Amino acid sequence: MDFKKFLIEAADKEFWGRRQSLCFTSSEYPAAFFVGLFDHLRKNNILATAFQRVDIIGREKRELYGMLGQSVLGSQSFFWLGNASDERESKAASTFKQYLCSYEGPHSIAFFITTADLPVQSCATVVSLPTMLDMQEFILLAQWLGHAEISKKAALFQEIFYNRKQSLQECMLLSEYAMLGSVKQAEVFGSYLQALYVPEVNLQQLSECFFAKREKDFFVAWERVQDQYPPIFWVMFWAEQLWRALHVARFMQQKQFVNAKKMSFRLPYSFINKEWQRVKVDELAQSYEFLYQIDYAIKTGSTFCSQDLFFAHYFAGLFAKEGAV
Repeated sequence: MDFKKFLIEAADKEFWGRRQSLCFTSSEYPAAFFVGLFDHLRKNNILATAFQRVDIIGREKRELYGMLGQSVLGSQSFFWLGNASDERESKAASTFKQYLCSYEGPHSIAFFITTADLPVQSCATVVSLPTMLDMQEFILLAQWLGHAEISKKAALFQEIFYNRKQSLQECMLLSEYAMLGSVKQAEVFGSYLQALYVPEVNLQQLSECFFAKREKDFFVAWERVQDQYPPIFWVMFWAEQLWRALHVARFMQQKQFVNAKKMSFRLPYSFINKEWQRVKVDELAQSYEFLYQIDYAIKTGSTFCSQDLFFAHYFAGLFAKEGAV
């Protein structure tokens, strides 16, 4: 189920009246969204059964199985179990995730699992959450949260949505800000929002552009973020990215999926999802070797534009050629 369909169906009390298992999934856990979601459901008495927030991290699995598998005198509850992907990876944690996805107990449950952790087979209703929303999706979300007049205030946030999206997390806060403004104050309020919602470059987004070799997008992002950290940070950052990517690509080629997942920590999700198939292991290895030379140069006092040379070689495909470095 996509996000728009969920918001439409979830506006109906009958949706929450059915006993069900809801699995929310995305590449990252949107904590602010779930706080707003369940606050709205409880304040408006939309849930048909008693709401219970259960923190599954560090809790005995035997206790959780008992709580979810039994009911006292036929009573039912709606359990919000939070982020199941936050648990340390283990056989018990993996088994419990599968149990949640195939849950058929007496209660209704909802939980979050990252897209990478989502089991192939699931009896739960899977709700795919976007990480970024456009203006129309934001308006739909704000209306669902009870801000019925939000569409009349569209002029307030046209600028911050112009040619770009905002994160789901930021949109939760934006819906509250928007209720304070008036269309008559659109120019002043719009400037205020633009100052709050300056586009940020996420390091994972930067890395995603790098591995996908989206050269134009990469350098636009790089121009905004490069001066935020010293040169030695970038050497270490790209070295770790390349080292992890190199091993992920090898593990995936060898069908060692568990090892690949462990090594993918801090890599963009798109890499382990598809980009690993496009990269050349030898090119990654040569790129890593070049960074070693940059590291040595910086530590011995060189001020030469070695990072620029690194990117020029990489995007020109020179590291893929034998003897490039």
